[in-house]
Parts: sequence; structure tokens; C-alpha cells
Amino acid sequence: MQKTKCYLAALVSGVLLVTGILVGCGQSKKDDHLTVYLWENRLMKNIASYDVVSKYYSYAVEYYKDTDDEIQWLPICAIPQTIIANKTLFDQYGIKVPENYEEYVQVCQQFYDKGIKPYSMDLAEDWSNQEIIQAAAIGEFTSLDGIDWRNKAETSAGEIKFDDVLWKRIFSETSQFLKDSHFSKEDINVNINTGTQMFVEGKSAMFHGQPTDMQKLQDQMDAELIRIPYFSQTSDSSFVYMFPSLNIAFNKELEKNKEKLDTALDVLDCMISEQGQKLIADGSGVISLNTDVPSMMQNVPGLEEEIKDTSIYIRYSAQKSFDASLEAVHGLLSGKMDEMQAYNAFRSAMNSKDSKEKSTVNFENEYSILLTDTTKSILKKINPKCAIEQIGDTTLSSAWIAAMSNGQQPSAPEDYIEVEK
Repeated sequence: MQKTKCYLAALVSGVLLVTGILVGCGQSKKDDHLTVYLWENRLMKNIASYDVVSKYYSYAVEYYKDTDDEIQWLPICAIPQTIIANKTLFDQYGIKVPENYEEYVQVCQQFYDKGIKPYSMDLAEDWSNQEIIQAAAIGEFTSLDGIDWRNKAETSAGEIKFDDVLWKRIFSETSQFLKDSHFSKEDINVNINTGTQMFVEGKSAMFHGQPTDMQKLQDQMDAELIRIPYFSQTSDSSFVYMFPSLNIAFNKELEKNKEKLDTALDVLDCMISEQGQKLIADGSGVISLNTDVPSMMQNVPGLEEEIKDTSIYIRYSAQKSFDASLEAVHGLLSGKMDEMQAYNAFRSAMNSKDSKEKSTVNFENEYSILLTDTTKSILKKINPKCAIEQIGDTTLSSAWIAAMSNGQQPSAPEDYIEVEK
């Protein structure tokens, strides 16, 4: 429930963010309404042919194409997630910063031999288990087979089909990464606070996080911190792991009304403009995916150069993949599952049916959100029974920024099933 609360706040807050951008572009009034539709059967099937899509970097849309090169969703911008390393600790023990997977394995072994935990990842949290599968097998997810599977999975209207050959490799590499990083069953109980504290105290050499996380850690530590990308196990490639700050799609009814469709396209164009991107970024290391927008990374020294030297991976973030990843990774770490059993558990969880979801979501309903001054009033209008904590008089835009800075972001449609008519 806590996750649903966060996503709901992020969704509603995002509505005002869009309005703020439109006001800047001279296209909105104070009392405008935004109608939010739920979900897949109400979306335009393909927006790839529209001019605004051509403004995106090719890598940004690659992960959103289906097998027919059609695009239903687009990211607005992205947030990088990397390994954060204590460079001072590396230097103290004469350990070289890794530049490929083989060197990463050597680094982990060297720190382990010296009694220092190589990587204090917060594996009690579902999002970190999701990250670890995709990061461990990032070479597979970025392969032609991996991209093909993802495109089919993200456009599937029913059961997600799994490529057994591909996914056996993915779980083999996940298992290997856990072993190479010296994770154990004790790491199942390492939450975000414990993992962070181990790193701050110098008990671990590496942690992970966004640029804002790195800055917070730097403020607490008398040490030089650096970012390390994730490395492919199948090549010498390295990747900056990213997740979209916001995904957007269009109601298919717009195809019947050119004027409204043009307005919707103008909204998207405004959101990915330099002005719109800066409002979304708020100086927190958000990366624009628009080729026309100059760098927004001045507040994150070194990030721009690092991205030039590595490839980009935008994570697969279907909501069920969080719980599925936690179950599979915890199974591997506890010794209760081998690679095949972990894969089967993951596949089964990804295709599980949620009876509550079936009974509460009416995809034919529309939800009209009045853009008022406070998050609390908005949430009460949407769902009077929804208990959102720590709202107070927080403005929608500040709630959005706070949610984003804590690593929360709208993800898949089922995140918002708490919004009922």
C-alpha cells in the first residue's frame, strides 16, 4: 500500500507539473481540468509518425518500440542510477576502479578479502531486486533478443510470453553477479537505511543511487565519491542504468479529433522543450532525451562526460516486475531456489492475476482532476478514503519534486488502481 500511495501522489503532482509547463508556454488557465484515462485499451496504438518523436535520441525510443516499430509510450526525461563508489577507500587499499566486468569481480574479491563488504545494496527493497536482475544481465537486456522480448512484453494485452533461452541466460548472469558481488542470505534483510549507513561508515566500498543520492552521501562523508556504470558480462560494454521520470501516452479518442490531437502533441512538445525539461529536472541530475535541449547536468559534475563514454539502458519497469524480482532474487540468496526455479518464480509472478485489480478497475471510466492549490484537496476529490500521509499544505509541484528526489516515479498502469471513480 505504501508504494501505491507514493505513486498516486506522484501521478497527481505530475498533473500540476504539466500545467506549470503549459502556463509557461501560454496555453493554460488556472482552473483547467486534466482528464486521466485508465488504461491500455484507451491508448493510441502508434505515435511514432508524429514530428515530436523525431526530437528524441534514438536510444530513448528504442526501448519503446514494438516488433512493428510502433510506439505507444514515450518517456519525458530520465534519471541515471549508477553504482556509487568510495574512491578514497579504493585508494587507501590500492584497489583500481573497475572498467569492465572482469575487473569488477576482482575489486569485489579484493575488498571481501580485506573484510570490507564490496557492495551494500539494499536488497530488502523490491526496487533494488528489480535493478539487480537488469543490471546483472544488462548485456542480455540490451541484446536484440532482449529488446525484442521487452517490446513484446510491454505491448502484450494478456499473458507475457517468455523466451526460455534468453531468460535462462538472464538468471544465470543474475546468479553469477550475486556470487561475484559476495551477496549472501543476510543481504535479504538489508534495507535502504542499513545499506546507506554501511556505506557512510566505510564498511562497504560501493552503494547505488541517483545523482541526488550521491550528493546526500557526499555531504555525510569525508571521502571522494565516484560513479561506476554497470558492466555487461558478455562484452566489454558498460551502461548507465536509467529510469524514466515520467512516461506519457495518448488517448485513442484523440484520433477522431484533429484539433485535440494537435493540442496533445503541443503539450508533449512543450514538456520535452528546454523550458519544460528544466522545470521537471529542478537541477537534480535529470537527463533530457530531447536532442534539441542543451545539457541539464551542470549541477552534477562529471555526469555528462561519463554518459558520453558509456551506453544508455532504460529499465523495464512493469509494476509486477518489482515483486517478481524480489521473490526470485531472495530465492537465490536464501538458497531455496536454483537459477531455473528463480526464473520460473519470476515468470509466474509476472503473469499472476490480481483479483482486487480486476474488481476495482473500470477501464471505461474517466477521472477528471481539478488543478487546485494543494495535494490534499486533490486527493480528497479523487478518493476520499485514500490515506496519504505527510501531505499538509504541500503544493503539487513540491510534492512531485519530493517524490522524484526519493526515487519514486509513475511506472506502469496498475500503479494507479487506487484512483477510483
